[in-house]
Amino acid sequence: MSGGELYIVGREQDRFCINGQNYYAHDVERVCEQLPALASAQAAALGVLEEPDKTCSLVVLVQYPRQELELFARLADQLRQWLLVQLGVLCRHILPIRQLPRTTSGKLQRFALKERYLAGDFTPIVDELQSISRRVEAARSDSQR
Repeated sequence: MSGGELYIVGREQDRFCINGQNYYAHDVERVCEQLPALASAQAAALGVLEEPDKTCSLVVLVQYPRQELELFARLADQLRQWLLVQLGVLCRHILPIRQLPRTTSGKLQRFALKERYLAGDFTPIVDELQSISRRVEAARSDSQR
């Protein structure tokens, strides 16, 4: 608010609607980066239309230069819970990426990330993370017996 006038800021293309609630990517990213386990990591939030029902889902990519997907899977679980508590939104996928693409002026290239996601570039990582989650869940089930 400035001079009695309310100004809405944010880029329309970075806004998405999940379950009737509007979100701006930079707001979701700021919440992600407040998770202590992420410390200095950066995140990119994407609203992705899922087929066949055309509902919008949240996908978060986290800059994570290491290779260990087992460690990342634990971080992703923490972030998923964090987003649910802080924003009340379920995240479809939380994925690692070595480097978030940026423009020459330093702006995050969310559109490029969304194109890569929709093209299936991250499908092998999604599959591997789901496999890790199944193994962890099976181990938990076995230890509770």
